[in-house]
Amino acid sequence: MLSLAMRQKQRQADAIQMAERVPYSPETALATLANAKQLCQLQLRGLRVDLGELKKLQGYQAKADYKRQLIPKYQDYIQRYLASGWEHPNEVLVYVVIWLFDTNQLFDALELATIAIQQQQPMPETFRRREMATFVCDEVLKALDHRIEDAETIFDWVLEYLLNGTWDVIKEVKARFYKIAASKFEADNQLDDALVFYEKAHETWEKVQVKTKLEKLRNKLIK
Repeated sequence: MLSLAMRQKQRQADAIQMAERVPYSPETALATLANAKQLCQLQLRGLRVDLGELKKLQGYQAKADYKRQLIPKYQDYIQRYLASGWEHPNEVLVYVVIWLFDTNQLFDALELATIAIQQQQPMPETFRRREMATFVCDEVLKALDHRIEDAETIFDWVLEYLLNGTWDVIKEVKARFYKIAASKFEADNQLDDALVFYEKAHETWEKVQVKTKLEKLRNKLIK
């Protein structure tokens, strides 16, 4: 005879099994995980066409303009996917993150990227960076280098993710963040903080080339 707890588990298992049998339709597209995956595949078909059109365009600006047009096309689906609570590999979500960075919509990009990282969404196979958090760090450093609006704020937020261990990225990228943070503190004459971050950068990856700055700053603080 099944215990009360076992009967409850059995009912839950039966409910899940029945739910997974819900026939796919526009109305039930996100009713089950299986249906959600099917909807994603349908969205991917359109995405493949759009990626093909992107390849035909010449020049950064033309591609960026087209990506700005594409983002709203997929935003409704992304919002529905996130609201559903289902999680599965979702290349549509990942490409929207990429396009948001490509079009310098940094706040929206980081907000969506944070969710993608939590879901452990992989990068597309054609990308050099196969891990989302490292890709995002690259994009933030690029935006900072090009003095994109809001890049400083986004840099500070991502730096906090690295410091508190929320994101774990490759040492080369992490060291670059620490080096830039150190330089910013040094420019603001916050030398103790600058020293801490130069040390973090050097300890994380010696090839980040902060040894000379580190020694000079140590000597300056001793005097």
